[in-house]
Parts: sequence; C-alpha cells; structure tokens
Amino acid sequence: MVVGIDPGEKNTMTATVIDPLMPVARKSVIVRRKFPYRPYAIFRRLLEERKHASGIDTIESLMPSMTLFGMEKCLSYLSTEDRRGQLHAFYSDKWFLKKTWDCRKAQQASYDYGIKAILGLVNGSEGHRRPTQNPDGTRTRNAVFAIGLGSFNTRTGLPSKHTEFERRLVKRVNN
Repeated sequence: MVVGIDPGEKNTMTATVIDPLMPVARKSVIVRRKFPYRPYAIFRRLLEERKHASGIDTIESLMPSMTLFGMEKCLSYLSTEDRRGQLHAFYSDKWFLKKTWDCRKAQQASYDYGIKAILGLVNGSEGHRRPTQNPDGTRTRNAVFAIGLGSFNTRTGLPSKHTEFERRLVKRVNN
C-alpha cells in the first residue's frame, strides 16, 4: 500500500492510500488547517483578555525594542515603577503556567488525533507492531509513506504547524 501525504495551505495534511492490488479503491483523510491551530487560538484569546484586564498589554506595548542598541532603554523602562515585577508576577502566575501546560497538552492531542487517522488508513495503530502474518496465514503487506515537501507562511503571525506535524508523523511511522 502506498500512502501519499500532501501538506497544503488550506488543509494541513491530506493523506490518500492506494492499494496496488485494488487501484480503484482509495481512502482519504483530511486534517483541516484549523484543527492543529485551535488549542493555541483559544489560549491566545484567553491570554489577551487576561493581559488587558491586568494592564500587562499596555506595559508590553510601551516597552522599547530589545535590539542591541535599544537594550539600555528597555532595561531602564522595566526598572521604573516595578514593571519587571509586574511582568514576572503575571508570567509566573499559576493561571498562566496551567494554561500554557494545558495548551501544550491539547496541541499534542490534536497532532496525535490527526496521526492516528492517517495511520488508520493502512490499519495501523500506535504502540503495536504489525504482525507479519494475517489471521488466514498470508503475509501482511508493508505500507510506503510518501510525504510531499512544502513550507508555508501564515498571515496571522502563527507558526506553521506543517513541519511539526510531519516530524511527529515520521517519528510515529518509524516506531
């Protein structure tokens, strides 16, 4: 069986399996673009609301650039009116730490869910090696995964999830 995986701009991944013994029968799975971004988008909205309520957004927006020549201005800005303490208190708060941890776990779950769907195309599963023989005594056939190359930029300022998704998929397929 051959699984062709195409990263795209509208869909994060589109996977199609073709069995050479039955070339007319094809199965496809589409991992929509919105799916891997969803946990981060929810976290980002909550974070921005929380920043606005505590005034951290104004501190960050007035902060000078942290370039090589602007570092002195930035440090002097942070030392006045205990802005550094306010930022430290906000970013070390239990709410922020818990939400970032939850976002990371939700992000991992979204990748795992998409990978599980792609592996399901070839009747694969995570954590279990495929047997060398079918129940009827015939040998099982291996699957070949072909991943298209592509790099994408997003207009929203979010990092592209394609490379992370591909990296995790290759790691799971190799196991």
